[in-house]
Amino acid sequence: MNTPCTLTATEQPDSSEVKAFIEILASHNNAHAGPYDYVPLIITLKNELGEVVGGLKGYTIYRWLSVEILAVSETVRGQGYGAQILKMAEDVAKQRGCIGSHLDTFSFQAPGFYAKCGYLEIGRIADFPIGAERIYLHKKFQPSS
Repeated sequence: MNTPCTLTATEQPDSSEVKAFIEILASHNNAHAGPYDYVPLIITLKNELGEVVGGLKGYTIYRWLSVEILAVSETVRGQGYGAQILKMAEDVAKQRGCIGSHLDTFSFQAPGFYAKCGYLEIGRIADFPIGAERIYLHKKFQPSS
């Protein structure tokens, strides 16, 4: 017999509810792929005044680096900081035993930058946002010799 359930939608998530459905998914995934070993990764770029001018937010999971955000302020853009931040994240990921990295970007953001950093396109969604594309990329790390 089915148990009656209710659905709700909100813009203000309850952290205990979010934690509950993350645990449901993690339990399922762990049964099929083993422990996912989720570990957050934050890299911060600060200027000489101590102000945040860039950084990376991501995590490692299932031996992959997932980059959620990589941003560099226009005040320091073009000076190589984006590549340094990404390399640092990849180095941390390798230390954690990761075999690769994946991320997404919009067509008006940095697809060329990621290509220069060795990332390969694996998919696109047209009109996301309207008139642009969301581009998915990945990079397999070279084995250490």
